[in-house]
Amino acid sequence: RQTGLLFGSQLVMIAIGFAIKTIQTKYLGPEAYGLYAFFGSFTGFAVLFFRFGLYSSLQVLISENKNPIQEKELFGMGFLINLIMGILFAIFVWVSSYFIDDWFEIELGNILRVLAPFTIILPTRSLIQAMTVGSNKVYILPIYDNVAKAFFIICLLLFAYSGTLNVYYTILFNLITSIISLGVVFRQFQPQFNNLEAHFKTIWDKTKSYGFHFYLGSTANQSTFKSVSYTHLRAHETP
Repeated sequence: RQTGLLFGSQLVMIAIGFAIKTIQTKYLGPEAYGLYAFFGSFTGFAVLFFRFGLYSSLQVLISENKNPIQEKELFGMGFLINLIMGILFAIFVWVSSYFIDDWFEIELGNILRVLAPFTIILPTRSLIQAMTVGSNKVYILPIYDNVAKAFFIICLLLFAYSGTLNVYYTILFNLITSIISLGVVFRQFQPQFNNLEAHFKTIWDKTKSYGFHFYLGSTANQSTFKSVSYTHLRAHETP
């Protein structure tokens, strides 16, 4: 049942994603859409490095756990870890905003400086995926994805037809709708914030023995794929 739900949600996401791309390309124009696409590529690449194996370790511990109370406490610890990762990532984006224009010959730094606090949400999907897979609650993941996309397309339509859609609002809506979606699924986990020190030590020990090694391998794999794709895209840009 969960597999069917996940598969069905992927089809819905493809349909909504196609509609979102259609609106963006029509109303943003080539230059603004290019900046938005760059934002997605840049943050998607950078966020890979802000996991440190903690999420994969949490997934394993949740899957091994047989105590419902401890599971909720692990969820709570996961959300706190994710908050720290999100803050670190937002700081990274803010610092990068002062250099990114010179590095890539674009004009995105001012937007990144303003929107950096909202990027705190970007590591969250890795957390949601780890906790849903570990707890066998995979149905929560498509809820998180589709709620965000549904709100996103509504925001895009409202501003597109009013003639005020631009790259700033597009990035802002993307981040805010993800925050709204997190609020929707948060109660599904029913996290408890007890025994935090003990659970953090358990997660840290698992990270040292397993998670960090997984992090190095998966990050090397995913980051090289994304960097090769980005290099290929740059090589085929029109001068």
